[in-house]
Amino acid sequence: MDPFKFTTIGHRRHGLCSPLSEQRLSQLIDVIGLTSPRVLDLCGGKGEFAIAVIARLGGTAEVVDKNPNFLAAANKQAGGRLADGALTTVTADAQDYADAHDADGAQGFDLVMCIGARPFGSREDNLAALGKFVRPGGLLLVGEGYYRTPPEPAFLKFLGESHAEGEVDFKWLLGAAAPLGLIPLYTLAATIAEMDHYDGLYRAEIERYIAENPNDPDSALMAERIRSWRDAYYRWGRDAMGFGYYLFMTPA
Repeated sequence: MDPFKFTTIGHRRHGLCSPLSEQRLSQLIDVIGLTSPRVLDLCGGKGEFAIAVIARLGGTAEVVDKNPNFLAAANKQAGGRLADGALTTVTADAQDYADAHDADGAQGFDLVMCIGARPFGSREDNLAALGKFVRPGGLLLVGEGYYRTPPEPAFLKFLGESHAEGEVDFKWLLGAAAPLGLIPLYTLAATIAEMDHYDGLYRAEIERYIAENPNDPDSALMAERIRSWRDAYYRWGRDAMGFGYYLFMTPA
């Protein structure tokens, strides 16, 4: 199967590729509050976070993602909302992008975002690498999964995660950021309703595709994958999983 096929279909009706309502996204942008920022969105998916930020605050955004289908959607979603040239999309792996742009000397973005991805390794390594793109006194917005309640061992086995990963709660990332000098400004936890909508819409789009394309040779594998996830989500994940948004300021 094409490596981007499953996620592209699953997200085809999503704006944001993470669980957050439009109202709470607007509140988060209010908190960001920069004037005409220069924005970098790594693993930015369909770019809606960055588009929404600069549609409200002005400025420019660069959205980097491996999935060319997502970036095509980003350019479509930006149409009529942004000035010409305000959005740049780059089809690249985040690590390749960092290597090409010499991340050690790449500080200069007013706002760097990485939502729902960890392209530079562990949570700590990811924060450190992302921070190198931010100008002194700039902002870093990270979206990370966590556990609201201790997950069942069977759920961790299903996900292929270690028990150490299963011990990560909402506040854990704040502690990981402290040694890096990152200053927490604001946090936001997705609600169960937001998690249900995000996950349910994803599953619905996969199921619709399967029903509409019974002769697709990938349909059987897609059905097995999405239905095993559905069962795991309702059996274990819905009660345990959370998703947090963390806004940091870098030292001046």
